[in-house]
Amino acid sequence: MSDPLETKAERCDRMLGELSELGLKLARDLAARALAAETPAEATDLALAVHRISRSLRQTLALEAKVERDRLVEAREAAGEAARVEAEAAAARVAERKREVRAAFDRLIWEEGERDDFEVEFLSAGLDCHLDEAARRADFTEVPLETLIATLPAEIGMEEELAREAGTAGTPPP
Repeated sequence: MSDPLETKAERCDRMLGELSELGLKLARDLAARALAAETPAEATDLALAVHRISRSLRQTLALEAKVERDRLVEAREAAGEAARVEAEAAAARVAERKREVRAAFDRLIWEEGERDDFEVEFLSAGLDCHLDEAARRADFTEVPLETLIATLPAEIGMEEELAREAGTAGTPPP
């Protein structure tokens, strides 16, 4: 009787292993009997039986190897799928963080002073470059949003302008 906790794959492995062991024992026994046969007819019949058992044994071993290869392929595909799903999730987290930073920065651009379209485009391009570079860091999605937003003006060249507009020119940012 089989173990109730044994999976179907484990049961299949166990049975194929047992079958190959039995086939090998039987082939050895038949080969010994064929060599010890007293008549040519008996030797021929036993040799034919050895041949058939040997063929069955080879097929069993080939099936064991195929089952193992199939499992490895399935495991590799599952790992690839898991990696793909994780990569997509990471890309979605990065895109969401970029949207959050962009939304906060857009408010900063419009609230901190009047700018013409060219200046807004220039600052937006600087932000895009900064975000693309920052997104390459492994901790981009873990860094607090406030920290990312606080570093933006300095990284895209707006720090002095924001300080001047706030009336604190020459004072280092916090």
